[in-house]
Amino acid sequence: MFNFFTNQLDYIYFIYGISFVVLSVVIFHACFQTKLKIPLLLLGIFSAIYGLAQWFYLAQILFKNAELFAYIRAGIAALAMTFLFEFGRKGLIAYKVKVPGKWIFIIIGIILCAGSYFGGHEGFHTASNYLICCGALTAAAVFIIAYRYENTKKYFYLIIGVFFILGSFVTMLEVPGASFFPASVFNEQSFVQQFHIPIQFCSAVLIVILTIIFAIFLYEIMDYGKEFHFSMKLTILYLPITGILAIVIGGWALTNYVSNGSDKTRRHSFIQLAIVSSYTINSSQIASLTGTSEDSSKENYKLLKKTLMDLRRKLNYDSYNQSCRFAYLLGKRDGRIFFYADSEPEYSEDMSPPGEPYNEASVDLFNCFTNGQPFVEGPMMDKWGYWVSGLAPIRDRTGKTIALLGLDADAREWCRNYAFSRLIIIFSIMLTCLIICAAVLMVHILTLTAAKRLITIEALEKSEEKYKTLVENLNVGIYSNTIGNGKCFTEANTALARLLGFETVEEFRKTPVLSFYRNPVDRYDYIKQLRKCGFVKNYELLWQKKDGTPIVISLNAQAYFNEEGQIKSIFGVIEDITERKKTEENIKRSRETLNRIIDSMPFGVTIVDKNKKIRLANKKAIEMTGNSDCAEVIGKICHNFICPSNEGHCPVLDMHQKVDLSEKIMLTKDKKRVPILKSVTPIIFDNEEVLLESFVDISERKQAEGKMKELNKELEEANEELKNFAYIASHDLREPLRKITAFGGILEKSIKEKIDGEDSENLHFMIDGAKRMTQMIDGLLCYSRVSSKGHGFEDVDVNIVVNELKQYELGMLLEETHTVVNIPEPLPMVHADMLQMRQLIQNLIANGIKYQKKGSAPEITITSKMAADNMVRIEITDNGIGIAPEYHNMIFVMFKRLHRQSEYDGTGIGLSVCKKIVQRHNGLIGVESEQGKGSTFWFTVPCAKVLSEVKV
Repeated sequence: MFNFFTNQLDYIYFIYGISFVVLSVVIFHACFQTKLKIPLLLLGIFSAIYGLAQWFYLAQILFKNAELFAYIRAGIAALAMTFLFEFGRKGLIAYKVKVPGKWIFIIIGIILCAGSYFGGHEGFHTASNYLICCGALTAAAVFIIAYRYENTKKYFYLIIGVFFILGSFVTMLEVPGASFFPASVFNEQSFVQQFHIPIQFCSAVLIVILTIIFAIFLYEIMDYGKEFHFSMKLTILYLPITGILAIVIGGWALTNYVSNGSDKTRRHSFIQLAIVSSYTINSSQIASLTGTSEDSSKENYKLLKKTLMDLRRKLNYDSYNQSCRFAYLLGKRDGRIFFYADSEPEYSEDMSPPGEPYNEASVDLFNCFTNGQPFVEGPMMDKWGYWVSGLAPIRDRTGKTIALLGLDADAREWCRNYAFSRLIIIFSIMLTCLIICAAVLMVHILTLTAAKRLITIEALEKSEEKYKTLVENLNVGIYSNTIGNGKCFTEANTALARLLGFETVEEFRKTPVLSFYRNPVDRYDYIKQLRKCGFVKNYELLWQKKDGTPIVISLNAQAYFNEEGQIKSIFGVIEDITERKKTEENIKRSRETLNRIIDSMPFGVTIVDKNKKIRLANKKAIEMTGNSDCAEVIGKICHNFICPSNEGHCPVLDMHQKVDLSEKIMLTKDKKRVPILKSVTPIIFDNEEVLLESFVDISERKQAEGKMKELNKELEEANEELKNFAYIASHDLREPLRKITAFGGILEKSIKEKIDGEDSENLHFMIDGAKRMTQMIDGLLCYSRVSSKGHGFEDVDVNIVVNELKQYELGMLLEETHTVVNIPEPLPMVHADMLQMRQLIQNLIANGIKYQKKGSAPEITITSKMAADNMVRIEITDNGIGIAPEYHNMIFVMFKRLHRQSEYDGTGIGLSVCKKIVQRHNGLIGVESEQGKGSTFWFTVPCAKVLSEVKV
């Protein structure tokens, strides 16, 4: 089998090359149907060049300088490899994969040069193949990634990627054996030894299948339209593939038939040449020789040698089909073949002396002595070279074969002639295949062009139908007509007919155009404008409907001229703008009214566009900026008027700040800075988004605020002095009052028995007054300490505060009065001054105990609930005498009392202190009560921080 494939190696290389060429044609067409246009174009160039490289093997067979053509073939393969690498790079880049830059080709060039330097053309070929292997793997990566991202026929990308991987391994085996790995293990020789077929055959089969797959892929992804679907399937898929395969298979049979026939003819001619040449040999001269070295001195040996030399010379000079390198006589003795004489001179290294054995003799050569049949042997290799030998028997008079005449021809020339006879057929088949490819290409282009044309025609028909439907359903009138006097509209849609009061288009088209003009002169002006410019745009005319109703129309028209420059026809669009004109007039009047209103406003108003130019300014704004006329402001940059900010730092347009009743600075014409209160609001003005700015001069207010700040400061200082005075005065008054009380008590005891009842009563009043004055001073001191001596706020447990009051400060009072304090539910934590919170609750509980009916036991209930803004409302309810509603606010005023001192003692300061404490905690205090029904005092304080965070 190996010999069979070896004999067909030229045809295998032809199939190998033509497959790559066809593949390149297919890829060139496929590249314009995917996103990999440039990469696939590079892949097609690689296929074409690599196919050409395979055909250079055929040139190696034909020409003697095989090494030169081997270098050329390897160089073309290396060139193809660069396109394959570039395909991989571009393809990966198309799918956003990072790849090496073009510097990679420098490394590739170095590898190729190194292979050529160390291994000659075989090393160059090996390096090139290994690089193609790497390029094929890169190409496979591109197609596998495309399988992930492409949506159309994506499984083809995967199949093609797998074939490129297989191709890379096959290419790796197409190298000669070498001492380095992997060429030492994976090479042509090892593959042949293992599988007994040339690796080139596997490569050709692989490329043929890949070409068919690419052809199917091309058909599947291209849209030829329904009309050409089946025909294109036949044209670019079935027929070309079937035709080329049939031609290749038939061509192989024809090539072998012709080449084998030619070889038989040449062998027959060579045998006849040997037979004819044998007639020139004298058999009696051979019979006189012994076939030993002694023959060299004999005259018959010399005559035979001269005859052989003349025979070789004559065969080479005359026009025979095959040149002769050696002519010789062979004999047989004792089962061995030996030389009688040859055509080589005595001094030649190739001369065989008489009697020298011929050890390379074949079985056919021995048989020729027996059967006496001439034959051609070879091509074969012996120690003299590579030959084809023609052997004819020489018989004696009895018919016995006594010697064989041998004629040796160069086998390389013989094989070259044999290859040439095959290559003529191969090149003919190649040309036929290329013609088929060109025909397929032409049919493909023509059919695709026709398909696109049909698709375009179909699209135009649909577009025209859509256009007609659109025209009929538009709300504006569309028409065409001529300018002849009295002519009617030639074409019009339904909207135009109805616009002018007609029921049908047919009725409308019978009406002269001039009848719609309220002033016929307008038509002549309109036609004059058309002749001058060739078109009119937004041209307004006064028309009338069928019933005479006046309307205003806006006309857009295009004139078409004949060769003489006269208007041939007019195409136009008519829109009824009567209502729009009325609206525009109303808007104009409204704007004038608005301008008057804006001008009458007592504050400045401006409108600034997105380019920071002032579009509008009222009189007050012009006045405030120090200008006398609006022309000095309108169109100017607002940085120079109104706002002193630098270019690019506009608070609204550049820095996107919000200006809403904000205090700003205005820059007047004379660069004076005026404080203003300003608001900026985005609005739509003349269909454009602009800024409406309003501002008022607050110079007087700023001056008043400055004076107010000074007065507030003086008032705060006076208030502080008053606080200090009240505290100091209250503190200093306590000392003389204590003395009055003490000495008054001592005096009362010492003279109690010595004075009468009236003096005793007066003395008691004096001492009691001093005691009440002391209580009032203590109350004042307590009231003053709420603000001046307060502590920091902390989380306070109100339950603990109430329990401690019951145990300590109010313990004795509760026991004496038999008071019951109820807490139905636990009280919350609050954020407060703990000491003031104790004082607040103590005062309210004490009041509940104090203001009771005689003989009743006090009962106090304390509850709580959450209020708004993270506040806690605490309520202290008693069963006392109650408070009439008209006194609910009065009781919190300093020194206000509702009862005489003799009924209920007190200073009238306690509730004022409670109110002061609650206000310090940003809370509220109040009472809910009726006369005789008890009272509920409530207040709000902030809830504890922990509770507030949990609630949030």
